[in-house]
Amino acid sequence: MIPPSFPALDAPLPSFDDPLRRTGDAAGDAPFTVTGRRAEMAGGEARGIDEIRIDGVAIVGALRVEGARATDFVATPIGVERHLEVAGRPVVERLLVPRDLPAVVLEWAAPGGATLEIAWAAEPLPGGGAAGWRRGDAALLTGDPEAGPAAAIVVGGAAGAWEVAEAPAGADPAVRCRVRVDLEPGGSVRLAVAASVGGDVALRAILAELRPEILGRDRAAAARRVRERWISVRSPDASLDEALGWSKVRLDAAPPVPGPGSVGAPAQGGPAGPAAPSTVRGASVDPRLAIEVAVRAALGALAAGDFDTARETVRRLGALQGSSGAIPGGPAATSLYLLLLSRFLTWTGELHTVRAMWGRVRSMCADLLEAEPAGEAADADPLRAAALRELALAAESIGDTELAAQLEVRGGVPSDAPHGVVDAMALIFPELAGFGAGRSAPAQAVGPLPPAAPPSPTLPEAFETAEAAAAAIVGVVHGLLGVEPDATRHRIVLRPRLPSAWDRLEVRALRLGDAEITVRYHREGDRHIFRLDQELGGVPVRLIFEPVLPAARLVAASVDGEPAELDPRPVAGGLAVPIQIVLDHERTVELRAESGRPRFQLPVR
Repeated sequence: MIPPSFPALDAPLPSFDDPLRRTGDAAGDAPFTVTGRRAEMAGGEARGIDEIRIDGVAIVGALRVEGARATDFVATPIGVERHLEVAGRPVVERLLVPRDLPAVVLEWAAPGGATLEIAWAAEPLPGGGAAGWRRGDAALLTGDPEAGPAAAIVVGGAAGAWEVAEAPAGADPAVRCRVRVDLEPGGSVRLAVAASVGGDVALRAILAELRPEILGRDRAAAARRVRERWISVRSPDASLDEALGWSKVRLDAAPPVPGPGSVGAPAQGGPAGPAAPSTVRGASVDPRLAIEVAVRAALGALAAGDFDTARETVRRLGALQGSSGAIPGGPAATSLYLLLLSRFLTWTGELHTVRAMWGRVRSMCADLLEAEPAGEAADADPLRAAALRELALAAESIGDTELAAQLEVRGGVPSDAPHGVVDAMALIFPELAGFGAGRSAPAQAVGPLPPAAPPSPTLPEAFETAEAAAAAIVGVVHGLLGVEPDATRHRIVLRPRLPSAWDRLEVRALRLGDAEITVRYHREGDRHIFRLDQELGGVPVRLIFEPVLPAARLVAASVDGEPAELDPRPVAGGLAVPIQIVLDHERTVELRAESGRPRFQLPVR
């Protein structure tokens, strides 16, 4: 039985202070989202919360403080804070979504006291047994008390009078709710929304974990971990650096692949995961689209250095394989998965993880190879051809030479072809084209708020936000820095192509297997100086370094202070200068280059 009161919610939320901070314009009513791995809130800076979803299922809609006027808006990785004015009195609304719990916590505090009327629509749970909401002393409950999906809306702190208006017959099935709260000066009240499978027993366990102080500290700790352990960039473009910081936070809170145990999963006995997703805004999520989002997010996690999340996605998506060998969603979904598996191997070098799944991978290959006649894959389906090419390299690393040879032929790969990772990534991330020209603008659109565009009719905001965050990270790592990982051979390609206006750059925590690489660059007139160091890892990484300089002629080159013989070549908009070095200690590469009309030159000695 759900308890009649919730003393854990009596404690206030902790501070949301964090170095990453954005102040909004509440008057403009820009859209915002606050996301965790199991829950999300979306709304407008001025109007308030439009929707609260748990595992993609809408629980609460149109939550408003009646008569409130928004005066300020602040977002940090911990949560969102809106400053309101209610009947001439200041009120602070704070919104927190735990990183891992299927719940949200909202708080209203009144420094000088206030009377609040908080109203919302409570949505029925799909497949949740009893459709109606049940009243408790400080809670509204819905779903099956014994088993299946269940949800609760609870109030802690200064609880007030409840009003629940049942929907008229034939109208919207949601019920309108209102709670009146009288706050003393300095008082506050909290409202929590939680959902689970397993009826009231599982729901009670989640409610017991809704301790605001601990949940706030957990979000702060997650933000610090992302900042310290994932890739970081410091450049002359502060907006790019900030966008990358927000992208990492967003990706860390991205929802995992749906499956058993989530509120949005179908009833017991039905298929699980993206093959049978929950309803979103009245429409079902396309299985291929759900898998594409999961793959893009995992590829972003790999580029950022979050191998654990990528590994979990590889395993969970692999478990969706059907008896035919395919992933739900058709050949395109299978191709996406095989690309992800191949990229996972090149970033992590985890042969043991991939070997454990190789039997499953072989059956997926058989399904792909049977889907199209030999010799036509590259022309008819670039995504399938890219998956076969990438997987051929993985098969070679695993030692499956027979499959590797077959995949090379079917993928259209000549025996002397380069790695080709950028081509494959560009199919999944069209945004890479902007970075390839040495521009950083594509990443700057990613911040604490999504673009001011109409929401997708088929994806929850949390998935849309994860997609944008992954695109920004991949754009910086693969596009701007030109990274091509090859962890199984302890090798990495780095082809930075920086905007011509940049005179400095620092990249930290670029992960490859167990290695971490730091890149520092600065320019002094016509001198381009790169300092390259491997700060972690037992085996020195071989670096194929090929910076693209905004110049036409290489005048001189040195490595660790010694003159070097290099063979530069002109490329669109600059000069590529290749060099191979082993990162067994910090290496310094200095290049002197001149702008002007390109002309024939001998290699520099």
